[in-house]
Amino acid sequence: MDETRLIFPFSLKEREIEMKKRVYTLYRVSTKGQVEKDDIPMQKEACRNFAESQGWETVKEFSEKAFPASKICQRA
Repeated sequence: MDETRLIFPFSLKEREIEMKKRVYTLYRVSTKGQVEKDDIPMQKEACRNFAESQGWETVKEFSEKAFPASKICQRA
């Protein structure tokens, strides 16, 4: 019986190294102080540095300035 083998131009381990995780990031502030302090740039820097340290690729970034749910849904 003939033995058939697949030959790849790279090893599977090399291919795994080439594949990066792709991530989305969300930056959010919810207090007046955070909005006034413009906290989002600090969050962006921290998330970008963390993703880079993990070998991840950031493919999309989102940001929002929101109101806390406790202010919207206060009990009567």
